[in-house]
Order: sequence, then C-alpha cells, then structure tokens
Amino acid sequence: MNKILLWFFLLIKRQLKNIVLLIFLIGLPLCAFIITHIPKALESSSPRIGIVLLDRDATSVSTADALLGDTSVFEFYSCDSAEALYTSIENGDTDCGYIFSKDLTKQLDSKSYKGCITVIKNSSEFISSLSNEILFSALFRVYGKNIAINYINESSLFSSIKASAIKITNEKYDYYVNGAATFHIDFNTLESNGDTNSLNAIAVEKSSFPVRGILSILIFVAGLFGCVQWLKDSEDGVFAPMSYSFHRISRILYIMIPTLLFAISSLITIYLANVQVSPWIELKSMFLYVLLIIVFCILLSYVIRKSTLLISLIPIFIIGSLVLCPVFINIAAFLPVANILNKLFLPYYYLMWVA
Repeated sequence: MNKILLWFFLLIKRQLKNIVLLIFLIGLPLCAFIITHIPKALESSSPRIGIVLLDRDATSVSTADALLGDTSVFEFYSCDSAEALYTSIENGDTDCGYIFSKDLTKQLDSKSYKGCITVIKNSSEFISSLSNEILFSALFRVYGKNIAINYINESSLFSSIKASAIKITNEKYDYYVNGAATFHIDFNTLESNGDTNSLNAIAVEKSSFPVRGILSILIFVAGLFGCVQWLKDSEDGVFAPMSYSFHRISRILYIMIPTLLFAISSLITIYLANVQVSPWIELKSMFLYVLLIIVFCILLSYVIRKSTLLISLIPIFIIGSLVLCPVFINIAAFLPVANILNKLFLPYYYLMWVA
C-alpha cells in the first residue's frame, strides 16, 4: 500500500513538472476568468448624445422624449443650450449633439428642411452616422402622421372623403407604427403528437457546448497520454522488477492521475466561465466521465501495445471528437450517420450527461 501511495505522489510530481501540462492546467481557469470578468471591468459607458430644444414645439418635444427614453445604444440627454452642448463636445464629455430649430413642425409642413436640425459632432463619423439613423427614426414616428394628413389634404383623391380619411389615419397610425401589424410572423413548432408550440414559449438554454466540448476533449486526451506514458515506461522496462499486481495497478495510476488533474481544472474552468449546471450534475457527470476514460484507456492499452502507435491515433480521436461530437455544432442533426459514429468518441457521453 505504501508503495502504491509513493508511486501515486511521484506520478503527480512527474505530471506537474511537465511545463506544457502545467500551462494547460493553470491556463484554462485563468483564461475563463479573464474572458468572463476582465471585459466587465473595462466596459465603457455608452456614447453620450446631447439634445437642445430652442422652443417647446410639439414635434421637437415628442421626438426628444422618445430619444431620452431610448437606452439601447446611446445615452441621449437634454442639454440646456447650444453653447453648453458645444462646450461638452469640445471637452470630450459628449460625442455629438443635435439642436432642434424653432417651429420645427411648421418647417416640416412647409418642406423647409434646411436647418431644421443641426448636427454637432466631434471627429467620430461612426457615432454620428449611427445616432442620425436613430434620431430620424424617432422623428418619423412622431411626424409621420402629419405627412399622411398633409397628403390627404393636398390630394384630389381624397376630396370627397377627406374627413373620414383623416379620421381613419389618426386612428390607425399609432397601431401600425408601433405595433407588429405591418410585418408579423408567427412561428410555431409541430410536435410529434400534433401539438404546436409558439416560439415565444420555447425556452432558450444557455449554450455551453464550446467550453464543455473543448474541456471534455482535453480530459480525454490527458487520459490517452497517460496511457502512452505507461506503454513507454513498460517498453523501457520500468516495471520489470515490479510484481504483476503492481504492474496492473500502475496501469490505472498512469491513466487516472492526468485525467483527474484535467478534470479538476475543467470543473474550475466551467464555474469561472459561468456555464455550470447544478453542482450535483457537474460532479456526477465528471466522475462518470473520468471513470469511463480510465476504463477505455485500460482496455485500449491491452489492444494497442505500442506507445508510438497510440500516439499516432490521438489526432484521430481529437478530430473525430471535434467533428462528430456536439462541441461547436451538432452535426448529427444534418448527417444521420454521425448519430452512430459519435458514440465511438467519449466526449459525446459527457456532453449528453450534462445537456
């Protein structure tokens, strides 16, 4: 028993002296931490867009209110005066701004568009061009009804039904401009029993296959390399003076230790990457996966007795796992034969257990 424990710790020491393996063991959780935490700390605030109203024109006020309530891309804010807006842009506190002229509604009605809205911007054309689209979209939603009503008043087509046409336009405008009636698509999925489910009712799960898939392959490869190391030491006569029982136990130790080390590192990576499910499912799935790898590699070492041959097969295991297992995409959904072949690669079972 003491000899087994001594070999166990010596093998751990041997693995940890491997620089490449150590980089992977430490680098995986470190990368997960950087990817999930550092961008949040460096996240910059939204570009600030100033708005100046020279009067309380209805179109100007309604458009400004719509922009001030829009927080999707930019931070629109109300500025007291044009001078204050210029100063804020010069100081770099504001990225660009808009000055709404007096009597904006009258200018638009008379089609005097020049000078209606003045754009003040810094050197960034990208931000101002994007904010232009958002501003004019908001302006159209507010003033679009006026365009329709002005057309009805001016066109001879509506001379006999002008009053009713204006009434219908006032009633329907808000419905069409704000609702989903102009373009409306309703997706439904057809179940095997004939029932249908609305797309809105389908729960979209958090995707973790890329992280889990890559980690599962690394754990698998770690077990295979442990098997290669045992075969190499066996070929070099390391176990010649050892008893047959220890010879069998050493086979398990060589495979188990790198597999366990990568499994522990992978569990830490999964939690740092925030793609974990319940702790019980994580631990149970990883335990079963490690056990499966150990059993597979032990059986493989009886079939393939040359370390060089096993090394040459490792790239096949890696490529097969990447292509046939649902690491990035589930190819079995497009290629039915893949649904049979993927069961030859161990990462498939781990990914199914935690799915």
